Amino acid sequence: MGFESRPLSALSIEGTRIRGPNGSAIAAARALEAALERRGVAVAGRARTGRAPVDVLPLALDLSERLADVVRHMNRESDNFVAELLLKELGAQAGLAGTTAEGARVVRSELAAAEVPLSGIRIEDGSGLSRLDRLTVQALVAILRAGADDPRTGGAFVTSLAVAGISGTMKKRLVERPTRSRVIAKTGTTSQASALAGFVRRRYVFAIVQNGSPVPYWPARAAQDRFVTILARR
Repeated sequence: MGFESRPLSALSIEGTRIRGPNGSAIAAARALEAALERRGVAVAGRARTGRAPVDVLPLALDLSERLADVVRHMNRESDNFVAELLLKELGAQAGLAGTTAEGARVVRSELAAAEVPLSGIRIEDGSGLSRLDRLTVQALVAILRAGADDPRTGGAFVTSLAVAGISGTMKKRLVERPTRSRVIAKTGTTSQASALAGFVRRRYVFAIVQNGSPVPYWPARAAQDRFVTILARR
């Protein structure tokens, strides 16, 4: 994933330097050790990773932000690291294990339950950075419709998307009328694909996916913006 996402682990602290594909956990452990020592707490032994004993005692409890807030940050800022960790959390909470593979299985199961067409779909990670991931525009449109129509989470889902000319990855796109503030969407960009999917004035649902090797960044984005602008003018 390179610079697009930090190395993954169930334990991580923002701002720590990470080395190696599984370095997040040990970096977090060392950061905690250093923080304790700065406050005069003697720490026996060295920070290391491993499986906690069954009789371990918790030192502290910290509750995360609301899931709706986490998802809004993830979607608006296109935060790949958060997306990867949320997929693992899905596996832990709704599946059998906190792994990417189990999280992906849960996602496929939920998409099938929502009657999203799964032909040609392959989910290998949470961020979409894997070259093995596969999505179709039919599936993206169905996901958007199902998400918006869900009475339990539809509001949080729709408002998690970036607003054209206003927020997130859409802040500098489609900044003029008739698209400004009337288009809410999620961007997706790699060296081999470019995508934009979302809503226009709550009237249209759209999904655009461009593939190539490589995909020219600016022309692809310009084509997406032209298409969405046409919808906004109708």
